Amino acid sequence: MNSRRDFLKKAFLLSSLVYCAQFGFARTEGKKSAIVYYSRTLNTHILAKYLQNITKSDLISLQTINSYPSDFDTMSKIAKDERNRNFKPKLVNINFEPNNYDMIFIGTPVWAGGISSPLRTFLSMYNFDSKIIIPFCTQVKDGIEGCVKDIQGLIPNSKILEGIDIKAAFEKEDQNLKSKNEKYINNNTNYLTSADKQKIDLWLKKYKN
Repeated sequence: MNSRRDFLKKAFLLSSLVYCAQFGFARTEGKKSAIVYYSRTLNTHILAKYLQNITKSDLISLQTINSYPSDFDTMSKIAKDERNRNFKPKLVNINFEPNNYDMIFIGTPVWAGGISSPLRTFLSMYNFDSKIIIPFCTQVKDGIEGCVKDIQGLIPNSKILEGIDIKAAFEKEDQNLKSKNEKYINNNTNYLTSADKQKIDLWLKKYKN
């Protein structure tokens, strides 16, 4: 079992190095990118981590001071209510300064057709004027369009480039979703299909240094 796990870890790291070399995302002095994201079920975390392995960006996870419920139906109602009220939950402090980055990837699950509430808070906290923003999201039925519209409304003077959405498992259909994602993380693997990875390939090529 351990040998198989080691093999998977090595294969995953090797594929990431190949991607990094292919897309030219390795850091150079004075030029940096960041990936800032929120993830409640870890779907978006896994995608963010995958992108980090390719781009070598700084990875910044947003955490709320008050946790959200694990029950899907309850969470769904909260997400809709917070969207209607334009609610911005308080976040745990992070070490982030937009001016330290040339390119900022913004990640979120789709909540009620748009961005998650924690991301709404984050985008309201800083000045993103003229910054390059690249959105990505995980979704089960809604695409990225609503998220892009929300981001444009919150930071209208930023330069928002084409984003990507990846379909992920639906927690309503899998009550053990977060536990399964934790296993992926512990094994340095992920839920992404070969089609997902190809889609990400083509997307990241547009932003090659």
